[in-house]
Amino acid sequence: MGSKYFCRQKTHNKDFWHQSSTMKNIRLLFSAIIASCASTVMMADSIPDQHLDGITVTAKSPAMRVTADKTVFDLKSIVSGDIGTLLDALSAVPGISVSQSGTVTMYGNRGATILVDGQKIYLKGTELVNYLRTLPASIVSTVSLRTISSAKDDATDKGGIIEISTHRQRERGAQVTINGGISTWNTLKGNGSMNTMINRGHHEISLICSSYAARSRLRLDIDRPYKTDSDRMQQLSTRRRSDNSNLLKAGWLYKPSPRATIGTGLSLSRNCRNEHGLMDTEISSVNEKSISDNHTRQRWKNIMADIFSDYNFDSDAKLQSGLNYFHYTTTERQSLHSTVPDTLSGRVKGNVEWLICHADFTKPLGGGWRMELGAKHSIVSIKDSGSYFNRTEGQWTVNNSMSAGFRYNANTSAAYAQASFSRTPFSVTAGLRMEYERLHAHFSGNESSPDTAYRSGKFNISPNITLKFIASRDLALMMSYTRRLGRPNYADLNPFIYVFDESTLAGGNIKLHNSTSDNLQFGLAWQSRVQATIFFTHSSDAIMKSYHEISDRAIYATSENFPLYVQLGARIVIANTPVIWSRWTTNLTAIAVYNRYDWRDGASKASTRKFTPIVNLDNRFDLGRGWVAELKASFTGKTAYGQVMVAPFGNIDIAVRKSLMRKRASLSLFIKDIFATNIIKSTVTLSGRSASMKENEYRRIAGISFSLKFQYGKKTGKHGSPLPPDELSRIGK
Repeated sequence: MGSKYFCRQKTHNKDFWHQSSTMKNIRLLFSAIIASCASTVMMADSIPDQHLDGITVTAKSPAMRVTADKTVFDLKSIVSGDIGTLLDALSAVPGISVSQSGTVTMYGNRGATILVDGQKIYLKGTELVNYLRTLPASIVSTVSLRTISSAKDDATDKGGIIEISTHRQRERGAQVTINGGISTWNTLKGNGSMNTMINRGHHEISLICSSYAARSRLRLDIDRPYKTDSDRMQQLSTRRRSDNSNLLKAGWLYKPSPRATIGTGLSLSRNCRNEHGLMDTEISSVNEKSISDNHTRQRWKNIMADIFSDYNFDSDAKLQSGLNYFHYTTTERQSLHSTVPDTLSGRVKGNVEWLICHADFTKPLGGGWRMELGAKHSIVSIKDSGSYFNRTEGQWTVNNSMSAGFRYNANTSAAYAQASFSRTPFSVTAGLRMEYERLHAHFSGNESSPDTAYRSGKFNISPNITLKFIASRDLALMMSYTRRLGRPNYADLNPFIYVFDESTLAGGNIKLHNSTSDNLQFGLAWQSRVQATIFFTHSSDAIMKSYHEISDRAIYATSENFPLYVQLGARIVIANTPVIWSRWTTNLTAIAVYNRYDWRDGASKASTRKFTPIVNLDNRFDLGRGWVAELKASFTGKTAYGQVMVAPFGNIDIAVRKSLMRKRASLSLFIKDIFATNIIKSTVTLSGRSASMKENEYRRIAGISFSLKFQYGKKTGKHGSPLPPDELSRIGK
């Protein structure tokens, strides 16, 4: 197993075992028996301390564990796992990536859901990135990747579920953790945080203060057709961006009795971004050159509040309930100047407000049966307004073709029922989730969409079933089927026009509608070290980003429903494998996936198909004396995403960590994307012609991170974790 077990008999006389050679021999024999029994009954898994009549059995937690449907990573064992922010921590987990635009990808599938201690992060896009940057990576204990959704999960959780568990104060007393780090190369980033937890037995209080700042550069090269495929338009976009984020998050748990827990939380965050961009455009066939200067100032303010309760009945039944409130405000000012004379100024304001209440009930029925019931209701309200102005003869005049207002209200009621039966070696779980959504939206109209108002009511049913078979102590088999729902993000519905320059515009699509997908998986797990999975997905009306030529020189980007999306693939995960040297272990994640998208290119049908290999390899070196090193490599082959075909890319990261002050402090040094190979090159099909893009976010960066923990207390009981509802995954850009 590679784990060392230390057995110690508690006694008031510390020299008891050293009184005679006979007692020494007995001690050795007793230790051998305990170690043998432990290695026989325990799998290669995370083994907590066990207290059995004064004997303490301890084992080193593995960096990675697998079951037939889940992969769990221990962030303490990943050198780069506690460096920087939560966004950096997720990027350090094999199989996960988060783009600067907020797209979360898990095992090659876009749109994964993120939960923190059971709380779903409802944000998407830039809002999600800002939130992840404000939380320190050091608060994370484990990250679990779950590929199967249940009836309890939201119907829109279709791209996989990322479950993040944070450290909890398990001891009476106080704990203060201070973290800080700085990194630079082509960009400059810095973050700092203080996490305080106090446990008073019945009360547990937590407070997080964090700050993040960055100065970065981005470059985008575009080569696209002008009037014909042979006439080309060359564009170079360079952007300088500054980001500043601050977060204050407080929580309180109260346990009035061993059966009951109540709690509340409040989170306040503020994010600022200033971006200055230049777009050079050249059309050789008409001997035309122009330069656009775009300056954007964005501000976001978030308030999140929740209250929850857990109660355990005498019959082992459990009732969980909660109320969540969220208020999100954004303001944006944009000024665009061009040598083709055209000066544009824009002011956009947006407010999103939601209220969610939920209740979940779980009860064992005896004979291996278990029942789960739940209900949820959410109210979402959105108010956006955008005003654009043109400068004509020295005066600012309203551009009515672009200015607009958008209002959106949604009430969603959901209920689910799920039953499970378990009797060795079989287990089965089957459930049904029902959702009814009532929508009311109004758009005042602009050049992208006329004045539009609509009301609708939609009823959806999402079934799921999972079968498991424990073939032996080492082998488990699994099969599952789920039907999931895809709803458009609220920003994707908003037809506001965002102007990058006079040739590139983006906006929402008020005509978007829900999509459905059927998902089938077969998997196995062996010795908690090997996971193999075959998966298949068939989606109707999949929501994807699309691109259209609206003139000889202008392209409009928006979201549309693609008639068909099919995915077929296989995945294998090999965890904690020794290589040559016992102190060198490796984790491998290998995926082979085939994606097919059918869509409309003008009046004709088009299809994008591609087989893609994805490989992540993590090597960990335990150098002794508190030194640990890590070498990570990843590669993604050519990939299809709707109209877009992305060229192969990859990166290599290296990190080293030194534990200090009896493991109460650590110092880490790291270099990410050593060879600057993580550059996105893509090709887009436009009316039978192709445009190419090369986007460089300058991901290569080197830095240093420091963590220091102050702690005092003794062991106490474990409080339950809240499991609030999940709804606003549709907010964001």
